[in-house]
Amino acid sequence: MRENSTSQLAELEFTDFERCVADAVSDCRGAGRYSALSALRHINRAYQLIEAMPELSVFSGLTAEEEAATAVFHSLRKRKYRRAKELDLKNHRHKAGLWPLVLGIREAFVPLFETSEIHASFIDHRLELIMNYQLEDGNSLAIQLTPPLGFISVDKGGKNKTYREEVEAIATQRGARNMYEHIKQVSNTRNTMLYASGSKVPKSTNAINFFLQQRQVVFVHLSIYLLLEHHKKIQPLAQAGLEIFLDTLRRM
Repeated sequence: MRENSTSQLAELEFTDFERCVADAVSDCRGAGRYSALSALRHINRAYQLIEAMPELSVFSGLTAEEEAATAVFHSLRKRKYRRAKELDLKNHRHKAGLWPLVLGIREAFVPLFETSEIHASFIDHRLELIMNYQLEDGNSLAIQLTPPLGFISVDKGGKNKTYREEVEAIATQRGARNMYEHIKQVSNTRNTMLYASGSKVPKSTNAINFFLQQRQVVFVHLSIYLLLEHHKKIQPLAQAGLEIFLDTLRRM
């Protein structure tokens, strides 16, 4: 049998943004750094194995997601977010549940995106969020959010708006179901790729698309890790998201 050595395969070619994320991760300190570096290693391995060993490519993609989520959890603990100690670094359900939470938070901000757009950018080697507003006169206004996960604005009545209610509504209405379905899907995919059933051996026919999906998940998680790691103070949206995340897991 011909041996396949991943060391002889091409490395994953990062985009400019992904390269900046990888470099910033290398500059971090603490336990989260090693989880983040492991995530990068596994997503690269997933790419290398797509053709030669697609089943292991899928498994590496799942592992990359879990390691990236673990990096986020480490940073939440390091920055002493309230209830962060409740995060179980070894629990697959916790690590797989982060992605549906991120999607739920994004959905809660859809109305905001009707008048503005937010993009991530590196400024002085730190990941920051920039909000661009389109003004009525045709010009645009760029605002750097400090801290990036603060997201406190003023509503029509002049009161501070933290978006917690919107995020919590998403979690209450659909979050638990979406989180459960994603965790179930991750578990089924892992078992299907690793273990033979009573009638067939593991086989993946969609490793490329799965890799592309996991690549996005991993770099979103690592971006969140950097947004937490680069700012020592508690950020309101991150604190709200953490509490909603834990409460949703309890309802499952």
